[in-house]
Amino acid sequence: MELTAAAFRIKTGLDRVTAAAFTAHQCLLPVVHLPVSIYFHGGGMILNGPDTIFCHEFCENFIRFGPAILVSVAYCLAPEHRLPVAYKDGEDALLCGGNTAYNVRLRSLDMDLALVKIQGTILDQPLFGGIEQIDSEVEFADDRILPLSVTDLIWELALPLDADRDHEYCTPMVRGSHNAKIGSIGRVIV
Repeated sequence: MELTAAAFRIKTGLDRVTAAAFTAHQCLLPVVHLPVSIYFHGGGMILNGPDTIFCHEFCENFIRFGPAILVSVAYCLAPEHRLPVAYKDGEDALLCGGNTAYNVRLRSLDMDLALVKIQGTILDQPLFGGIEQIDSEVEFADDRILPLSVTDLIWELALPLDADRDHEYCTPMVRGSHNAKIGSIGRVIV
């Protein structure tokens, strides 16, 4: 199947958010409606983007499953743009048709999305964690790919300056205004 990728800009209150749109070549035929999936790349809010090879290849492989459009959003990264900037960029991406996907989906509950019907959310290796370490964090503290010291640094760079690891951006189960919304986000695949 031949793939076509097109790049475009999404205007935000910041400098810019870029995105890459992927679709199978055959999907370019006249079709009334195509499902749209929005992909927020991994990288702990400090690394990567649609042009990173593993993100690009993920999008190419994802789109092979059927006629659809996949939009891969390049949101602003920390530490230059601390959270919630990436989530606000995600909101702007929603208006244009793992952790960022979760928070954007949570925020979407308060948005006027009359023309958009969200069917579900895929959390691809979401990065969450609080001050108290869970068993897997202790077990894999010295992991060669993502050791605990790196996740600690990611959160130090990404969270708002006055926040700790028990902030709602880092720990979904912490008490806060978002708790009442969690049950309304619909289907989620992790």
